[in-house]
Amino acid sequence: MNITAHWTGADELRAKQEHFDKYERLARAISVNALKQLVPFSRERIVEALKTDSAMNNLPLYQWDAFYGSVRELVARAGGSKKIGEVGGWSLGNTVCVLKHVARHHIAGVPRP
Repeated sequence: MNITAHWTGADELRAKQEHFDKYERLARAISVNALKQLVPFSRERIVEALKTDSAMNNLPLYQWDAFYGSVRELVARAGGSKKIGEVGGWSLGNTVCVLKHVARHHIAGVPRP
């Protein structure tokens, strides 16, 4: 069953805003500038990818995944996952999401939803 089938446009916007808020908070707590250095694609490639897929799933996932250890190190330097507000610990999914957030909003300049 598709759980989003009953979502309204307002529900989708609220979910996008919550996702933005979470990953913006985490990116700032970790260091936006340090994360920008880890994004594995050029600004041009990110902008091109965003033209056809706002989630950038058209860029190879393994290239985002490769920075898990580096991002975890930045999280540790920031005081650990609990200190920055990610109580459940830092995951590979968090790594991909925070890097894509930084790529989308801090490199490509996509505005807040």
